Amino acid sequence: MRRLIRQIHSQESGVVIVVAAISMFAIMALAALAIDGGLMQNDRSRAQNGADNAALAAAWAVCEDRDPVAAGLATAAANGLGSPSSDAIVDVEDLGDGSVRVTIDIVRPAEFGRAIGTDTIGARGTAV
Repeated sequence: MRRLIRQIHSQESGVVIVVAAISMFAIMALAALAIDGGLMQNDRSRAQNGADNAALAAAWAVCEDRDPVAAGLATAAANGLGSPSSDAIVDVEDLGDGSVRVTIDIVRPAEFGRAIGTDTIGARGTAV
């Protein structure tokens, strides 16, 4: 009986290393999902709030016969979006019928996602 137990025990050596390696990959994937997913949600909120605010400023500029594109871009820049040091790309488009479309794209490098093959994460906010 002891011989059988020793034989079974000797055949299982090294299995812990394989299980640990697979577990580490799973833990990194969950960390990437939690951290990068949270950053993406934060960026999506920033982009949508900035687009809403810039669209409102552009609409107000239309009512006052001012340039809506300049007003939208200025408001986005005042909120830290679209400036050269910002991670956001702001597009303000005058649709010509008294409405303006503002689109804000935020792209940032992934924090933990690089460990599982995702280099960047992005978010978009649009308002008319």
